[in-house]
Amino acid sequence: MNNDFKDRLKEESKNDMPDLWDKIECRLEDKYEIQRISGTRQENKRNRNIIIVASFISLLVVSMVIKNFINSNVEMVENSTLQQESNEEKNESLAEDNSENTSESNQVDEFALDDNIGESELLEDLNLQKFLEDKIIVSIGDQNSYAADPNSIDYLGISENIVYGKVTSVKSYVKFGSMIYSDMTIEVIEDYKGDFKGGDTFIMGSHGGEMTYDEYISQIDPMRVEKFGYDKVEDKSKKFIDLRDGIPMYREGEYVLVYVSSLDNNEYYKEHPELRQKESYDYGVYKTLYVNPNTREVFKYEYKPNNTLEKIKVGTLDDIENIDLSIDLY
Repeated sequence: MNNDFKDRLKEESKNDMPDLWDKIECRLEDKYEIQRISGTRQENKRNRNIIIVASFISLLVVSMVIKNFINSNVEMVENSTLQQESNEEKNESLAEDNSENTSESNQVDEFALDDNIGESELLEDLNLQKFLEDKIIVSIGDQNSYAADPNSIDYLGISENIVYGKVTSVKSYVKFGSMIYSDMTIEVIEDYKGDFKGGDTFIMGSHGGEMTYDEYISQIDPMRVEKFGYDKVEDKSKKFIDLRDGIPMYREGEYVLVYVSSLDNNEYYKEHPELRQKESYDYGVYKTLYVNPNTREVFKYEYKPNNTLEKIKVGTLDDIENIDLSIDLY
């Protein structure tokens, strides 16, 4: 009730009921207070209900987020497990395929080299001046040939085996009183002519090699030590080297192409079997070349007038019949 209406009602009733209005007003004020308190309580109750509902909604939202997160992680784990199982199945399948391919391939493929041999695994090209540095030279000659015209030799025809392989060891020793020979173990990678298989090894003998001072002095004819002044050499760390039949002289770790024949089939040794028993190698060499295993290119070394070597490409392993085996003569 507004104040204007209360004042008017009080004014009109004060003569007849002077005390009635005070009672009415008092009761009205008590009623308004009760209503106010009740309204406040209802407001508080409504706010409390809103808070409860909001809390419930918040809990519901949080629970849904947690549930989604858990489901997401479970799904990721399941996917990862499935992916891992799939990869394992693929690897097993590849392993089976590789196993089948390996069993179907021949021995040459089994021991064939791939195209990623590191440069650090390959030996440096031969440099004659560097090669002879700090060496005591026993002999140095021209190209290895006993024919009047070495370019007339049919190396393809006279060789029992034409082998691409790797030199796994070199053992040098003295023969015929002062000459250095070497036995070189070759591990076969490919045999282009003959019956070797990949992984086979054979010992090839060749004139040439190097030995330590003590090894050489202990094996040569004692008369030559004084004759050539070897006993007066001050630096005993120097090595003796014999290149009577020229370059190449293979080194351990070299990849090579060799043209060889068995001593057992050599007519000379058939006539002199006692001499065959004295030889420590099984195959004599006709021609020796170098190979780059990464490119399969074949090289040879040739002497030059200034006492140096030139490395020349002569063909590839994929075209053996057309490799240039000629010799430049000076």
